[in-house]
This record gives sequence, C-alpha cells and structure tokens, in this order.
Amino acid sequence: MEKFKNTWNQAQTNEKVLSIIGIICSLSILILAGMQILGIWNKVINVFEPLLGMLMLIQAIQNWKKNKVATIFYLCTFILILLFSILIFVIR
Repeated sequence: MEKFKNTWNQAQTNEKVLSIIGIICSLSILILAGMQILGIWNKVINVFEPLLGMLMLIQAIQNWKKNKVATIFYLCTFILILLFSILIFVIR
C-alpha cells in the first residue's frame, strides 16, 4: 500500500486524471454489462461500445511511453470499436 501511495504522489496531474477517468469507464462498463445480462436495458450496447473504445484510448495514452506495441494494439482496437459503434448506430 505504501508503494501505491508513493507512486500516486509522484504521478503527474494528467496521469492521475487519466487513471480516474479509466476507473470510471471501467465501472460504468461493468454496470452496463450487468444491465445487459439481466435484461434491464436491451439497447445498452449503444452506450457500452463507445465507453469501451474510450477505455482503450485512455490505456493507449497511459502506455505510450512504456510499451509502443501495446499502444498500437490499443489504438487499432479503439478505431475498430469506434467504427463498429458508428455502424451499429446507423443501422439501428
């Protein structure tokens, strides 16, 4: 726990903001997936996919300096999800 506190205190403000937004997106995705599984909201995919793409973009930005291969994968996945969510939105 002490290591986490030191890492968090040394992180820049933009890294902290991206981490918080990523956590919010992750929690939202989990809640929306639960709603879809339980049948509470059938058109949750219209919200779920863009949030998933946003999470992939956030991860790409966070990992840019650490791992370029993973970042390229995240960016390609983001573009693919974005295209699919636009296609699904137009079709429906």
